[in-house]
Amino acid sequence: MTRVFIWKNNCPQEWEEISFTAFRKARSSGAFSGRFFIETTKMFSGENDRIILECSYSDFGKYQWEDRHSRYLREQERNHTVLPASQINKELDGAEKGYQDTDLFVDEISDTAEQAIHSLLMEKLNLALKQLSKAERDFILSYYDMEKPNMTVLASQYGFTRQAADKRLKKIQEKIKKLVAIF
Repeated sequence: MTRVFIWKNNCPQEWEEISFTAFRKARSSGAFSGRFFIETTKMFSGENDRIILECSYSDFGKYQWEDRHSRYLREQERNHTVLPASQINKELDGAEKGYQDTDLFVDEISDTAEQAIHSLLMEKLNLALKQLSKAERDFILSYYDMEKPNMTVLASQYGFTRQAADKRLKKIQEKIKKLVAIF
């Protein structure tokens, strides 16, 4: 059943219910031109009712934004598992300030095996860097710490020619690859 409520005498404080048929006729004839309506579908007393309410332009804008946001969240829920923060730690009873309605999005796309390999590689990389001489470590870290790695700038910092800096970088990279290799 569809229920329609319009402002009585164009006053937002008073409502008047009209039939959906009358609403549809008035709307198609242009009688409600420049007026805004929000349509909701809710469960009332066991029935699936549709309610159409007249509203202000600003309320209509807020409703549209909230509706888009709700659709976005539903889309995200299809791709992720959503858990209330209160379920993460059973010691939290949900009454802590800021945790009542907080949801966490869990990324199910990343694979546990990928995470394990990444963690292992990072561990091996740190060990490999420790096995380099201080000069080699400083050189390679300087290169990768640059916002945009630039061999000419790096060569001038260390007093090398560009070709010598290129050769040194490749040599250090090869050394790291041998130390990090796990397969």
